[in-house]
Amino acid sequence: MGPRRRQWAAAILTVVLLTLACRLSLSDLGEDGDPFAGYDLDRENTLFLLGGQPRTLDPALTRGGAGGPVGSIFSGLVSLDPQLRVRPELAAGWDVSPDGTRYTFYLRPDAVFHDGRPVTAADVVFSWERAADPATDSDTVLTYLGDVVGMRARQMGEAERISGLTIVDDHTLAVTIDA
Repeated sequence: MGPRRRQWAAAILTVVLLTLACRLSLSDLGEDGDPFAGYDLDRENTLFLLGGQPRTLDPALTRGGAGGPVGSIFSGLVSLDPQLRVRPELAAGWDVSPDGTRYTFYLRPDAVFHDGRPVTAADVVFSWERAADPATDSDTVLTYLGDVVGMRARQMGEAERISGLTIVDDHTLAVTIDA
């Protein structure tokens, strides 16, 4: 068999194997396309990772936003619904200053960690400070939080704290942005 025929044979074999693999994968799906059909699963409290493993589950280091597994484990102050409208998550509500540069978030009083401890404004500040800490080496913190006053200085190691964050009380956080 000549080199050209070997290339064609390899190409055809590849197509056949891919088709077979695809058919086998599809045969694993239930009637409604659910790969977990027939299993007794608590779908409200189970995280399904399909399509490979995430790079990390550390929210300060993850990529892909809230749509990935990290968004299923951790909550932000707000989230976007499928129509890209801002919806409350940890924040029950918020006020925006007339000039649009200061956001005051009011945390849900029923927001708790996995162990039942209440989520406080200090916890949010801690998370953002940790993400901006140069030792964390987050390559996404400025993408998501770069407009917070003092975020860049903290991430560059030029400041000990993010100056645009103010804890008003246990359930109230003020965030100042640069524009």
